[in-house]
Amino acid sequence: MVWDKDPGGENLSKFDREMLGQSKRLTIPVTDRLVLRKVADLLRGLANVIDFESRRPDNTARSSLFRIATEVDSTNRKIRYEAQKAGIDLREGRPANSKR
Repeated sequence: MVWDKDPGGENLSKFDREMLGQSKRLTIPVTDRLVLRKVADLLRGLANVIDFESRRPDNTARSSLFRIATEVDSTNRKIRYEAQKAGIDLREGRPANSKR
């Protein structure tokens, strides 16, 4: 059964919100087509996990959100590993913005 709304109505604590943050960021290298194919496969897997976890009625919202956040971090590490194997240097954080 799929829920359109969170059936538990569970609120996250302040600590949970701090741990999760507001968003997650993925770094995708765009300089090598072979790496991009591998990244696409990783992103498809991540999308499946997000879809599955967001629809689970047997899990709490907290549990699903933490699982999704963990999967995003894991996917980011896998992307960095694939880039490193191809000799692409991905730096941490935001890229420099020349318009600032």
